[in-house]
Amino acid sequence: MANTHHDSSSSSPDHMEEFARQLTDMQNLFRASLADVSTRMTSLERRSPESSPASQTAMNYTPKLKLDVPRFDEEDRITVASFYLDGPALGWYQWMYRNRQIVSWQQFLTALKLRFAPTAYDDPKGKLFKLIQTTFVAAYLTEFESLANRVLGLSQMDLLSCFISGLKPEVRREVLTQQPATLNQATGLARLQEEKLNDILRLSRIRPTTPWTKPSSSTNKTLNESSGTPASPPLLPTPPSKPRFRQLTSTEMAERREQGLCFNCDERFSRNHRCKARFLLLIAEDDEVLESGQTEIYEEVDHGLEIADPVAVDPAQLSFHALSGIQTAQTIRVLGQIEFNLVQVLVDGGSTLNFIQKRVVQSLGLKPNPSPSLKVLVGNGEEILSSQVCQGVQLVIQGHMFEVDLYVLGLSGPDVVLGTPWLKQLSPVLMDYNSLTLKFQRNSQSIVLKGEIGPIPSNISYHQLKKILQTEPTTQLYSLNIVDSPVQSPPLPNHNDIRVQRLLRQYATIFEEPNQLPPPRFTDHNIPLPSSASPINVRPYRYPHAQKTEIEAQVKKLLANGWITPSNSPFSSPVLLLKKKDGTWRMCVDYRALNALTIKDRFPLPTVDELLDELGRAQVFSKLDLTSGFHQIRLQPEDCHKTAFRTHDGHYEYRVMPFGLCNASATFQATMNDIFRPLLRRFIIVFFDDILIYSLDENSHLNHLAEVFAILSEHQLFLKSTKCSFAQNQIDYLGHVVTRGTVAPDPLKIQAVMNWPIPQNLKALRGFLGLSGYYRKFIRGYASIALPLTNLLRKDAFKWSLEAEEAFK
Repeated sequence: MANTHHDSSSSSPDHMEEFARQLTDMQNLFRASLADVSTRMTSLERRSPESSPASQTAMNYTPKLKLDVPRFDEEDRITVASFYLDGPALGWYQWMYRNRQIVSWQQFLTALKLRFAPTAYDDPKGKLFKLIQTTFVAAYLTEFESLANRVLGLSQMDLLSCFISGLKPEVRREVLTQQPATLNQATGLARLQEEKLNDILRLSRIRPTTPWTKPSSSTNKTLNESSGTPASPPLLPTPPSKPRFRQLTSTEMAERREQGLCFNCDERFSRNHRCKARFLLLIAEDDEVLESGQTEIYEEVDHGLEIADPVAVDPAQLSFHALSGIQTAQTIRVLGQIEFNLVQVLVDGGSTLNFIQKRVVQSLGLKPNPSPSLKVLVGNGEEILSSQVCQGVQLVIQGHMFEVDLYVLGLSGPDVVLGTPWLKQLSPVLMDYNSLTLKFQRNSQSIVLKGEIGPIPSNISYHQLKKILQTEPTTQLYSLNIVDSPVQSPPLPNHNDIRVQRLLRQYATIFEEPNQLPPPRFTDHNIPLPSSASPINVRPYRYPHAQKTEIEAQVKKLLANGWITPSNSPFSSPVLLLKKKDGTWRMCVDYRALNALTIKDRFPLPTVDELLDELGRAQVFSKLDLTSGFHQIRLQPEDCHKTAFRTHDGHYEYRVMPFGLCNASATFQATMNDIFRPLLRRFIIVFFDDILIYSLDENSHLNHLAEVFAILSEHQLFLKSTKCSFAQNQIDYLGHVVTRGTVAPDPLKIQAVMNWPIPQNLKALRGFLGLSGYYRKFIRGYASIALPLTNLLRKDAFKWSLEAEEAFK
């Protein structure tokens, strides 16, 4: 026992030493953990607010959590991850933690994504493409960068194109002229152009501080001398409201002329176009802007008058009908007297000054005073100069005398135009355009001026016109010309990429409606018949009254285009109307009797599977559709009489290839192959009038589009803009959905197969097998599945059974 006790007591110090060493190690590990936590907390405090989940999506945040804390267990991971949360995310976590809603790391990640990740309906790429500048460039750039940060896979050229296309037009034009190569260059140019436009706006708002003045009249002198105020009223009174006008540069004028837009408004221009709103238009020759510190130099005119800087004086305005003398519903015309001579007076609130004809000044012997050269802007965009003013002219209207200052101007209408200065003197004024009256108060007396009814134009003969021109100093003649309304070209298709849009404008002619014969080609259609064949003559059908009207309209259009011509051919086929998907009618000729005698063309037609196999790994696609494709190919002249058809009101024959001929498809495919032969199987496939262009990237796709457009323009082939799609990542083609490297069946066609009713006869069964068999390559074991149905196609074997029912489902 003694020995045993001794051994136990001797081993006790050793055990205590081991325990002390373990305790020291634990203390060191705890200090290291505290230091690590302190380091992490310091790092978290230095993190910018933009790195928190409150300002970025949880989809981008959660992978970082996995990388930052791989050595912690699940509970510690959640705790450490909470250190990184801020703002709404931190409040959300505290609520979830207190209510015991988070029990595992995976559940924490899932809840975080559900709370802060964007929904499936959020499309940042679509928003980026549709983003446009509405305020300042800086705000637009901030929103653009925010969306671009959430979109992956876009090249720098794509981002550059998207940024420029969203700028305001006045900014975008200047940026495009500089052709920036990077997004940073484009943003710098955009901000610079915005500052330039702001400077121009600030300069345009500057008002003169020392306007030039005119000598005061005798009445004014008396008043000024009695009152002791030497100031005299300015010669150019400030109009009550400055009318708005638009300034067009030479570049903008060229763009509007190219697009067929009116210079005054944003509508398309035609011969009978009238602008809805009347406003002023200033056409500038140059876009030069004076730099700070520079001034324009004008020659001084020494007439004893104080002249201000002409740049600071607002230009006067004269309405177009006041210049031309046209009677409108917004003017009142009265008779007046100047020195007992009758004059025509036009009261016009659209003119900012009072004007008098130069001819009247000379006729009445008035003595105008020279004045600084005054620019007068007319409502039709013209600019007229006035350098003389008749001061204190006494004008008598219906027994009431008015003293007015009249600027001398070369008018072609009324003798005198009274504008806003005269109306302002009489203010307030009540003008009734229905009764042509003008009411105002003068010296506590109510005065009503009655307007004259304008003359009604009447027809005259040549001798009357000759006599009028010899005796009358001034007259107005109206010439009536009846012209057909111009044919409006279909609008060009829109696209978000400005490079594609520029390409479409460059080749805008290929999107026009064909209205003439196509050029002769080597592959023009012929109709070979056996030598023993007799002319085909089939009795025409009977048509409802409404269809007769439609047939007449379509025949008239075909005649206008030169595609058909009246015929006396012994051949004759009937006509019928077929309704298209859009509800319109297509006139077709029933050539079944002619096709039965025609020698068939064995030209090999492509299959859809062969064409789709050529796409490979293409990423960008464009689909083109020809307008009335068959009618863009000529018939050989010696075969035109064979296409003769008869309607209820005439006999005609085609000069272009019509629909319904048995060899028309072979001819059309041969023509397309001949035209696009250098490009086939490189980046283009053609199936009749459906053309598909495919490329590996967008830059090469633009070059491919340009090559195809050039060939179409050269061969005078026209596209239907409403059926074309350009530079898409996914496109519908020949009943398939073609996307990046994959081909899938069209969902609409699949739905049609699913909704097919149970066949009740052989015709319906053949239709179902034809449609479903079109997608047989997408169905494993299609032949064995459809075997019970194909057995029903045998002679006298159509008997619906449970086996057929199961196969049909």
